Order: sequence, then structure tokens, then C-alpha cells
Amino acid sequence: MTIALGSTLAKILLLKEVSVAQGVAGLALLVGLQYLVTWLAVRSRSVSGLVKAQPRLLLFSGEFRVDA
Repeated sequence: MTIALGSTLAKILLLKEVSVAQGVAGLALLVGLQYLVTWLAVRSRSVSGLVKAQPRLLLFSGEFRVDA
């Protein structure tokens, strides 16, 4: 999320093709969608399961775990 916001802000500041209104709308959309997904994840286990990953062990005793 931080990278997306930073990239959008950089485009607003550096590109003449992107107006300030378009940039602000893009930033507002990103923040709004992040808020919506977070709000849904807190209130719904199924949404939380979709957006939150469980840690997986990829390497064990020097060997890659193919099942992970």
C-alpha cells in the first residue's frame, strides 16, 4: 500500500499529463479501497481469510518444501 501511494504521488508531482485532480482522485480511491478491505476483513472471517496470508515454511534443513 505504501509503495502504491508513493508511486501515485510521484506521478502526480512529476508527470505533466496527470492533473492534480486526477492524482487526488487516484489517491483517494487507493485509500478508500484500503479502508474498505480492512473494514471488511475485521468484520468477516471469510474476507479476512482471503486477504491475510498464513506464514509458510519454505525451507527446512536446507531443502525446499515443494508442498508449501
